[in-house]
Amino acid sequence: MSLKRPTLPAPRTIDAIAVGCCLALAGLVFVVGVLPLLEQRREQRQTHRQLADKHEQIEMLEATLLDMRRRQRELERGLERYPLRLASLDALNRRLAQVTDLANDAGLELDRVRPGRPAAGEHFQQVPLSVTGQGEYRAIAIFLHEARAELPDVAVRDLEIQGRPSPDAPTTFSLDLTWYAAPASGSSASARQ
Repeated sequence: MSLKRPTLPAPRTIDAIAVGCCLALAGLVFVVGVLPLLEQRREQRQTHRQLADKHEQIEMLEATLLDMRRRQRELERGLERYPLRLASLDALNRRLAQVTDLANDAGLELDRVRPGRPAAGEHFQQVPLSVTGQGEYRAIAIFLHEARAELPDVAVRDLEIQGRPSPDAPTTFSLDLTWYAAPASGSSASARQ
């Protein structure tokens, strides 16, 4: 009896099948192993970029914080050097008397000293003061200088001077001041400016 040998496919066919299996195996390894690694690497780069951006933001915020703290110290030192305490509106008559006394001491004749309606603010109230009178220009300048020194919570908003170049003719003036008073008692703001 003769045994027939099985016929094997041609060597090229076997090579083609082997190459196909290798390609399929390589594709499977790529899909299962390499693609997830590439995706993980991409996510890692993105996370590193986000982290670098956050570090940059932190550095900017730290610099801003340091600058704000420096400004706060400067303001606190300024407050220590110039501790202005605002008086309450209850002191309005006293403030009007002080303005009148300063004007009289400077040699001015006052026709009118009249307060206006207070305007409430968060940290202070503004009280307009209208002062009119007459006197020499030099006396007006002395009054303004003394008012600035003696009444640091009073500011000049407007000044009008009218006069003739004659030594006998008096110079008339109209002065609008603002007195900064402490906030109303219902306000949560500090009375310190």
